[in-house]
Amino acid sequence: MGDNPQQQQQRNISAKSPSEFSLKQNFSTWAKQFRNYCELLNIPNANRYRTLLSYLDAECFTIVENLNLAANQRANIFDNAVFRLIKDALSSRETSVPPG
Repeated sequence: MGDNPQQQQQRNISAKSPSEFSLKQNFSTWAKQFRNYCELLNIPNANRYRTLLSYLDAECFTIVENLNLAANQRANIFDNAVFRLIKDALSSRETSVPPG
């Protein structure tokens, strides 16, 4: 059985994985790369929150998990309000990182 054209096209798409995000980076810039990655690989909205968590370092993971986002928020992490919650939580900690 051969693949249908959509399956063949998806297999031919390769996307550079975003780097692990840390507080030393700019979240808005990093998130654009992450969003492109999700879209290129057709990662369903329902899986994007867990995918996001897998690309955060331990400190950022804890910050985002402590937001206790509701299921509907986790399913729509690129919604402006949800994105702002995540960005603000990470940005508030970003400024407190000592120069290193």
